[in-house]
Amino acid sequence: MQLASKIVPCLWFDSQGEEAARFYAGIFPDSRITHVGRYSEAGQNVHGRPPGSVMAVAFELAGQAFTALNGGPVFQFNEAVSLQIMCGSQQEVDHYRKALLAGDGAKEQQGGWLKDRYGVSWQVLHRGGGGAGATAPKIVPCLWFDGQGEEAAKLYTGIFPQSRITHVSRYTEAGQEFHRQPPGSVMTVSFELAGQAFLALNGGPMFKFNEAVSLQVMCDAQDEVDHYWNALTPGGDPQAQRCGWLKDRFGLSWQVTPNALAPLLEGEPASAGRAFGAMMTMKKLDIAALQRAFDGK
Repeated sequence: MQLASKIVPCLWFDSQGEEAARFYAGIFPDSRITHVGRYSEAGQNVHGRPPGSVMAVAFELAGQAFTALNGGPVFQFNEAVSLQIMCGSQQEVDHYRKALLAGDGAKEQQGGWLKDRYGVSWQVLHRGGGGAGATAPKIVPCLWFDGQGEEAAKLYTGIFPQSRITHVSRYTEAGQEFHRQPPGSVMTVSFELAGQAFLALNGGPMFKFNEAVSLQVMCDAQDEVDHYWNALTPGGDPQAQRCGWLKDRFGLSWQVTPNALAPLLEGEPASAGRAFGAMMTMKKLDIAALQRAFDGK
């Protein structure tokens, strides 16, 4: 039995979240839609979405958890966060590239990169060799930094349990006319957070993080919410946003989310409306206060 993911990449769409989730689930083995949440009348003055329309879709790709959020046309995907697909053969590389490039707007890029029809960036790579690589995760989120990749990896691995840096690669003189990085400087950092694989890439100043891709931290209790919120916003950083969202010192967006939140927002309409209203007044989420609002107390 696979353990629930502690950190879930969340992809922000205008209104194509369910369509995108089903498209991706049709490409990868061991993939499925696990839950579809819908907007209610509660908070319609804020979200502006028709009651009953899809709000968020929880789905798995190759056994890894993701969320698609229909949040409106506010944020656009870019290469600051991409999804690496680790392939064991050229046949696999060809399969994923062909599948992800299907549809209007998809485009090929250099070095194994591509953008799918929704604008999400992917890297389709041949991992080569065997051994431990055969058990590596199929999809690895890649975070693009301007020189701070190792610093960020050290910060994140100091926050989450079961975390470590697994490999650091460095630039060489080869290709310097393209990458323009000093030989010996850090190129990539492979690391794990709560047992999940991530990659930090020092690619330069071209791409900046935004809320189009965020990382949801799923919390069982208030002490966990407090821990991750305080660790990712040291000193009460002004990048803290409402409804459990924040930006860390590198600009990467996170959602510190209690597992108890979804049942409260999807309950009986009047109760869910009170919980939604309470959530909209919060930055860090307060589970007890949300429950009191839901209960009408």
